[in-house]
Amino acid sequence: MTCSASWCLDLKYVKGDCNEIESCTQSSSCRCIEDRKVCLLKSDECSQHQCLQSGPCQGIPDDPVCDEEGTTHRNLCRMNEAGKRLSYMGRCLYNCKDTAVCGVDGNTYLSECRANARFISVDYEGPCQGFGIINNETGEVEGCPKDLVCPPLATTTSCAAFIPPGACCPVCAGAIRILYSQKQIMRYQKALNTRGSAEFTAEKVMKSLARHIEVAECALYGHLTMEMDLLVLIKSTLAEPTELQLQICALEAEKLAVLIQRGSPRIVTDLSTSILVYAKVVHYELQAPDPGQGASLLALRTVIIAAFVLSHLAQ
Repeated sequence: MTCSASWCLDLKYVKGDCNEIESCTQSSSCRCIEDRKVCLLKSDECSQHQCLQSGPCQGIPDDPVCDEEGTTHRNLCRMNEAGKRLSYMGRCLYNCKDTAVCGVDGNTYLSECRANARFISVDYEGPCQGFGIINNETGEVEGCPKDLVCPPLATTTSCAAFIPPGACCPVCAGAIRILYSQKQIMRYQKALNTRGSAEFTAEKVMKSLARHIEVAECALYGHLTMEMDLLVLIKSTLAEPTELQLQICALEAEKLAVLIQRGSPRIVTDLSTSILVYAKVVHYELQAPDPGQGASLLALRTVIIAAFVLSHLAQ
């Protein structure tokens, strides 16, 4: 696929998969370690690597990383000190498929853990084979291989399928699309006296938004779309979630949308999320298994959303 600058290295278009493009330049004075990120500001300064200087690790703040052997280290310096190679940023994840997967952002990742560590939801197993475009007349996804095998949806429950922009496979998830202000990023850069875009990345926004997810069985994923907005998916972490659990994850997505739309202090006081200016819920309504449970879920939805609105107005 073609790698867009907003996803990858600079503002130019480069042929090939973003994750296969070499970003490190070897230097005798430091060890170059790839650190892939998606900068939210159109800028030529969006470094995709870190230059790790040799020296003592005392005083370096904790920023966990996972090596290729599945061991978590306190930071890159500690990993380098142990003579290990980086697999991905963040703590090591488990129960992931070790084979290559295609993310909903259109990039191929060497494993499911590497995709999830960057808050990328998996579209299907194997390398990316196409870019999905929904036909407005037929509702079918075009641009994907006809013989593509999509991951099965939950079989013991029913849910309205949502297909992320550019993806090939449907997913049961709460979904919102978010607009952000590039002018606000430039104001912060001027105030912080920095030219680079690394302080404002899609990964940092998702990490901040994930702190607002209060249900342990729901996980947040998100990426920058080709339309230059942010797509956030909140999926159940269970293999066979019940319809109630699917509804709760959808409620978490709606809660985030309310917080952003209302300019909640929880959002605007965080540097990474203070650039978010608009959010819209885009997932379909999930169907209840029976009228009684459907009524209770509707009441639960109303109570939760109203509670967040009232708590915001009280602040």
